[in-house]
Amino acid sequence: MTTLIAAGALSAGLLGIGSTATASASTPPHTSAHQAITQGLIKPPYDINNFLLGVAGAPTEYLEQVDSLTEHQVRITRRTGPHTIVDTWLKDPSRFRPAYLTIDLLDVEGNSVTRYQFNYPQITKVAPPDRSIQTLTIAFDRMIIS
Repeated sequence: MTTLIAAGALSAGLLGIGSTATASASTPPHTSAHQAITQGLIKPPYDINNFLLGVAGAPTEYLEQVDSLTEHQVRITRRTGPHTIVDTWLKDPSRFRPAYLTIDLLDVEGNSVTRYQFNYPQITKVAPPDRSIQTLTIAFDRMIIS
């Protein structure tokens, strides 16, 4: 229940800054989080998490937490573990630069309720860098909510 309340509060907070975000009807269609889960593309680490990170449109990993959203920065907390595209990005951020990241807010069945797209993301901080849980601070140029 606490997770749902936190997810709702974050969603309300993200929507509250809608004046700085741009909604776009031309956002490309995406694989639903539920479809990615049922096809075995990704698996939640322990239980149902409410946030799914996507890199350049591909569902990548579940997030532990999303917070500290400003006009041009977001902070996410993730579990390290199986090698994902995020690990590749962390190893060589100057060589690998995705055009955009997405964070899907999921309902209890794993379906995307709201998608936040962050264009031209750059990792600006990793803390702690070598433990099982990492907090990434990511700067971006523009956010699109759909």
